[in-house]
Amino acid sequence: MCDIRQVEKLKIVTWNCKGAFRKKQKHLLSKFDPDIWIIQECEHPDKFSNRENFDYPENCVWYGDDSNRGVGIFSKSGFELKISENILMSLDISFLF
Repeated sequence: MCDIRQVEKLKIVTWNCKGAFRKKQKHLLSKFDPDIWIIQECEHPDKFSNRENFDYPENCVWYGDDSNRGVGIFSKSGFELKISENILMSLDISFLF
């Protein structure tokens, strides 16, 4: 879990990768060093989890109807990500510290 000092400096990056997350994720991580990154049009993580040139994140959740295009939410260690659907069927993302 994170302490409050980490939360005060939390860096969140969002990016519509248009299906190119695997190819460009090293640049994203090295340039911005995000704590949490939210990637639109991202492949399902199972598709890139065993790739040599991919830095697999500590935590991730993914949501989408098509395994080639969804929303991936990734984080460094110390954050727990989970998806829960409320009764209105909207997406509720919780960040637990």
